[in-house]
Amino acid sequence: MAWLSRSIAALLAAMWMLCAATPDMAFAGEPRFRITLHWSGTEVSPLRQTFRTYFEVNFALIGGRGVEERVTNDPSPLTPRWSPNRTKTLAFGEEYAVGRFPAVWRVLDDRTLIRIVAYPTHSWIVRVSTNGTSSCSVKFEWRLKDGLSEFGGWSNQRKVETRWVDPVVRASQCEVLRQT
Repeated sequence: MAWLSRSIAALLAAMWMLCAATPDMAFAGEPRFRITLHWSGTEVSPLRQTFRTYFEVNFALIGGRGVEERVTNDPSPLTPRWSPNRTKTLAFGEEYAVGRFPAVWRVLDDRTLIRIVAYPTHSWIVRVSTNGTSSCSVKFEWRLKDGLSEFGGWSNQRKVETRWVDPVVRASQCEVLRQT
């Protein structure tokens, strides 16, 4: 247990050195990250169709204590990308809402953060590994709850609950952003 405490302390110390001191300055400081994901799945109810979707989160580490995240699901440059209700400042381990569903950012180890959203049928996990200054990588996982074989979702376009299977990452990227 002592090694885990030292690892977390080292990560937090490194983040403190690299991050802005206050949440208000989070996006003005370093490090900042952008994660993008293009993925698809197969809807099985109410229609049988393949769908494609987009997810982007920009986040900044805040003084080793948490993150400020901005999320969008719209890749179009012609629409407003960052609505105020989709920008959140959070402490690590603090539960918050993604739509109606609970989510949390956690420090997994001295180089890895995870973002977990708990949907009724599944958990969606974003795992970000970084050295904090010049490189990062991201992995995505959809984990069904015990006994279930389909994911549940919502079609904003059709305003209907959906069931889907086979999430596939089409393209993803993690970028370390610099202040310009």
